[in-house]
Amino acid sequence: MGRLQQDREDLLAEAVKLVERGELEFGSEGESLVVGFRPCGSGSLFFGPDPAYHFNARDELRRAYVQGIRFKAEHGRWAVLTRVPSGDRLQLAAHELTSEELAAFSADFALRWQSLGEALALGDYRVIGQEPSGGDIVARLRSWLPRLALPLRFAAQPHAG
Repeated sequence: MGRLQQDREDLLAEAVKLVERGELEFGSEGESLVVGFRPCGSGSLFFGPDPAYHFNARDELRRAYVQGIRFKAEHGRWAVLTRVPSGDRLQLAAHELTSEELAAFSADFALRWQSLGEALALGDYRVIGQEPSGGDIVARLRSWLPRLALPLRFAAQPHAG
């Protein structure tokens, strides 16, 4: 799910771990969103090819991919993952965000969260598709989005459960 270097070809078809998922266009500029939920209830938001936000079942942010940068939760804090050469392999090293970086990250998410919420409230969206086809991804999104109350809550670990 973490395709960073290329556009996501078809998350609606490929994201099978998200057992309930849908694709929408919203807002005046027709921003693309894929939203999905795992069996445990954890949700993910993909705003076009970038950014992507992944939450756990307690609605805490656990991972994100923003402007090609990987982020993950570590012990309730937010860290950036960078690739570090280690011999003939690459390893991921994490460093905690500064308060300024965290504020910028949170402000960007807040704008997207607010824009999406407003579009849903105004009916300014179009469902492109959903899986399963008989579901109601908009109703699920409308009930879930307010639970992501700001300020963001960060998970103790980057796992979905």
